[in-house]
Parts: sequence; C-alpha cells; structure tokens
Amino acid sequence: MSILDRTVPVRTVRYRRRFSDPWYDEEFCMEKCQVRFLERECRKADPSRVAAATSAWMARRRSYRDLLRLKRESFWTAKVDSDKFRPYQLLQSIDSLMGRGSIPSPAGVSASDFHRFFDDKVESVRASTSSAPPPTFTGAPSGCSF
Repeated sequence: MSILDRTVPVRTVRYRRRFSDPWYDEEFCMEKCQVRFLERECRKADPSRVAAATSAWMARRRSYRDLLRLKRESFWTAKVDSDKFRPYQLLQSIDSLMGRGSIPSPAGVSASDFHRFFDDKVESVRASTSSAPPPTFTGAPSGCSF
C-alpha cells in the first residue's frame, strides 16, 4: 500500500446530474461567466476604481437579466405555440419541465392519517403554548398612517 493510498483512501462519490433550464445555452453561459467575472473584479478593485467597476458590473448584470427574460419568454412562447392544439401534451410538457408528475405518492398514507397528523400537530402546539402569557400589542405612534 502506498503512502498516497493511506493518506487519501479511495472512496466512491455519487454524482447526480442537475438538469439545467431548457433555455440555458452557450450564449447564456458566456453572459453568466462575464457577470461573475465583473463581480469578482468589482470586489477586488482598489478604491479609486470601485465606482467604475461597480457600474460595469451592474450594466452587465442588467443585460444578463434581460437575456434571461428574453430566452425564458421565447422558450415558453414556442412551447405553448407548438402544443396549443394539444392541451394534454402541453400540460404534460409543463409538468415534466416543472419536475412534477415523477414523484410517487407515498404508500400507506390515507386521508384520515393525514388529517390526524395535522390535528395532532395543532394540539401539540396548543399544549406547548398554553402556559405562555397572552400577547401584548402597542399602538402606533400618532401621525403614523398606512
């Protein structure tokens, strides 16, 4: 056994792929990298350049958000337009994009079990706060309005 194997033993690491948004493409990735780069530059800029670095970062961040809004809107517009005559397919596409529909319902949980759980929860909260003093409220100062 080598020193490296004793110092840093081999271990299995599970990597789970995170699905990105469907509108996340190379252009969007490059814009995000630029925003992050300018943010880092802003943080480490010397005091004489902080204002210029901050304004450059904020301008690029605005363009990033505009691009995000544009890509998101164009994606959803195209999705709705492509499935507008097939409502079932449209709902299925939206559910899959939102991550819904793939979660299995828990086995063995009935409506009465669910109801009993909340009744017990409310009862335990009431029991734990029964000895607490009643809340006190102070009036708003004069001249204060909504």
